[in-house]
Order: sequence, then C-alpha cells, then structure tokens
Amino acid sequence: MRAALAHLAPYNAGLSADRVRERYGIAHVVKLASNESPLGPSPAVHAALASALGDVALYPDSYCTALRAAIAAKLGVNPDCLIFGNGSEDLLSVLSRAFLDPTDRIVISSPTFSVYADSAAMMGATVIDVPRPPDLTLDLSAVCEAVGRKPKLLFLCNPNNPTGTAIDRQDFERICRLAGPSTLIVTDEAYFEYAVVDANYPRSLQILRAMSAPWIVLRTFSKAYALAGLRVGYGICSSPEIARQVDLARTAFNVNHLAQVAALAAWNDTAHMAKTVTHNRQELPRLAAALRARGFAPARSAANFLFFDVRENARLIADRLIAKGVIVKPWGGAYGTHMRVTVGTAAENDAFIAALDYVLPNGSPHERE
Repeated sequence: MRAALAHLAPYNAGLSADRVRERYGIAHVVKLASNESPLGPSPAVHAALASALGDVALYPDSYCTALRAAIAAKLGVNPDCLIFGNGSEDLLSVLSRAFLDPTDRIVISSPTFSVYADSAAMMGATVIDVPRPPDLTLDLSAVCEAVGRKPKLLFLCNPNNPTGTAIDRQDFERICRLAGPSTLIVTDEAYFEYAVVDANYPRSLQILRAMSAPWIVLRTFSKAYALAGLRVGYGICSSPEIARQVDLARTAFNVNHLAQVAALAAWNDTAHMAKTVTHNRQELPRLAAALRARGFAPARSAANFLFFDVRENARLIADRLIAKGVIVKPWGGAYGTHMRVTVGTAAENDAFIAALDYVLPNGSPHERE
C-alpha cells in the first residue's frame, strides 16, 4: 500500500435511484444528489448514438478529432491547446500526474471539490487549504497570501462545488495577477453554462490570456449538456506545450467513441442547452425561496444546486429523505450539518420540499402517521 493513500477516503458518489428502489421498495425516486440536468440531453444525442453503434468494435479516436475541431472553432482557440478526459474529474487526476512532484504544493479553498486534494495527495504533494468564511465565498486576502507562496497548482472552482458561490470578475483578476510563471492556474468551470449568464461572471479565457502564469480552464459535458453517464470533460490550455504535458500523463483512449459522438451532437444543439439553463434560472430562485421560507439560508448559487445548513446531522436527514424517495447529498467534516440539493424539475423540487417538511418538523415521522 502506498503511504500517500493512507488518509484518503473513497469518493462519495452517493446512491443510485435503482439502489434506493431496491432497498426501500419505492417505485418513484427523485434523485437530486449529483447535479445532473433534469431535462436530459438533446434529442440529437439519441439519434447520434444510434447511428454510431456499428463502430463500437473499434478503438475510439484518441485525438477526439471531430469534437476538438468543433470546440476550437466555437471558442476561437488553437485545437492543439485542447485536452479531453473521461469527465473533467479524470483530467484533474491527469493534471496531478502531469505536474506534481512530492515537494510541490497546491492551493484550494474548502469546502470544494474533493478530487483536487485527493489527486494531489496521491502524488505526495502538500495541500494548502484556505477555509471559506461563513458566507462560503472566497477569503480573498487569504487566497492571495497563499498564491504569493508560489504553489505549483492553484485550483479555482468557479462556481464552487458544493457551495455554488462564484468568484466575480474583479476578484478573479486580482488572484490570477498574483500567480507567476511557476504556478499553473486551474479554473474548474464545470457549471460554466449556468454561471455565464451573469454579466459579472469572469470570462476566464479572455482574462487569463493577459496573465503571466500558465493556465488551464476545465469544462464538462456532464452538467448543462446532460451527458454525465457518458463522461466527457475538456480543457483549454494556455499553450500547446501545456496540453502536450497533460496528454503524456493520460491514457490513450480515455474518451470512448460513443461519448465523443454524443458530445459533438450536444455541442451543436445550443438551443437545447439554452433551454436547460433557462429552466435552472426559473427553478433555482424558487427552490431557494422555499428553503428560506422554512428558516434555512442557502448559499448564493450560480450553479444548478443549493448548499445549506440543516442545523442537524445532515447524513441522518439525508437518510430520512431517502426513505421518502428523495436523494440529496449530505456533506461531512466541518460541514456535517450541510447538504447539497440539485435543482430538478418543478415537480421534483416540490417533492423535495414536501419530503423535507416531513422529516424535519418537531416530532418523528412515526408520531405524524
């Protein structure tokens, strides 16, 4: 066993709807734990997958040629500056293998996506973790001080998972200006499509091009494009040299053929993706208002989920919700009373609120029956 893995815990992927149905004998399950799109993928994805089934006996295109060309053309970037992975979390692991030595340091700000710290720890690197203040935004001064210590990697999750809070343009620029040539800025924009509708959300590609530090912007097809089950993530690098370093550390066929076909179809259907974002802009504030009406204070979210303190053991509350057929994601550690809930359809959001009302009132559910 490697010593670097001794203190790691398995990633909490949560329960699937099928496992909940089997365990509790529930016919209808509302899954609001993994920030998946409630509207599903573009209809063009289904057609594209059906036409591609005849090629599954062949190895996929390791270069992701067609998808690479489409993304490069739309974003106006050099195709050789793009990287692809089995979801963006695969790319995060690859980045650690590509750039981190045991003497290196990374900067994160918790609570945030656990893969940053876990991937770095696997390489024996040191994690500088800057805690967030009560409003769950960044402690800007503390982050800037940490960046001044010249870490090898700086992770900026924007919007942040699990809080949903976003770094605005001014703060983003201030942090990135402090990073020098020896620090690789990694901006994780998994929820980019939901956040970019805000005029104050930083246009990272435009901003980072003016910085002295190397950088990578990560995005995914799992969220607004609704391809979480197929696993396609991509990144835009500051140079072909950075992209080549990443490619040296990845496996050759890390994005399968069907995933590439589906991603290209989803990418080309901008209308469906826009419909998904519009739905979220309608339901997110409605769900937040329902939580506030019940005395909760969800963090201000620029994504498709809400993070809030239930003021009790969140895992126990989540277990009670599962018994009612609603799956959410409880947090742990210093945020063990917090949970994250995905914005679903209107009916799913209503079901979540109804279940929450049932499991949280004074008295146990047994006393209500």
